[in-house]
Amino acid sequence: MSLTAHHLDLDLVPIVAAAPGSYEAGPFTYPSIAAFVLADSARLHSPECDLGLHWRDRGSLYRAAWIEDTGEVYLVQLGPSEQGGGHVEVLIAGLTGAQLEAALSGWREAHDRDELQWLRDRLAAPVSG
Repeated sequence: MSLTAHHLDLDLVPIVAAAPGSYEAGPFTYPSIAAFVLADSARLHSPECDLGLHWRDRGSLYRAAWIEDTGEVYLVQLGPSEQGGGHVEVLIAGLTGAQLEAALSGWREAHDRDELQWLRDRLAAPVSG
């Protein structure tokens, strides 16, 4: 697993925010990556591991990543804001790198098949490590 440190300057990066009502809002969703990062400052400077850019679910496309300092795996929906593009969903929090690797063994093959449900199912299962 390769971690990349990143710094997101929220004043310089154009941020797409999902239009209200364009996605299923809940306690683990955010309308934009900016709202997600601002909700927990640990997210801003933490290294993260990219888990793929082309996860598909019912015609929508998502990017998935893991944040080292929070142990969160999150999705960002790509596409137009009126169709939910830009919104963030946290799938799980508190995973160590070892737990993530165990849970996602075989993810590259699943990613090649564009199966976001596979990712959801693997993260919902009990994780050891």
